[in-house]
Amino acid sequence: MTVAAIAYRQLSSTIQTKVDTLLTEHPDFEVLSQGIPSDDPDFGLRVFMCSATFTNHCMRSLALRLSILLVIAVATISKSKELQTTSIHYGMTY
Repeated sequence: MTVAAIAYRQLSSTIQTKVDTLLTEHPDFEVLSQGIPSDDPDFGLRVFMCSATFTNHCMRSLALRLSILLVIAVATISKSKELQTTSIHYGMTY
């Protein structure tokens, strides 16, 4: 979020306004602006900062979390088999 804040502040006011407009058109604008008072003088900045971490909000999706857990499980099983093969090859046991 800090990087987003720095980047936003380096934009010209014209570009900031264009970015703010684009963000208000985002389908999940309500999520991005949740908890930020619309009369906040830094409203655009704060929404921009939230948009920088929007994928974190998406991670809350149950389907996505289950997919990630499945990938981790498969990777763990693969790594476990790799360790077993390596330990047999070198005559070690764990």
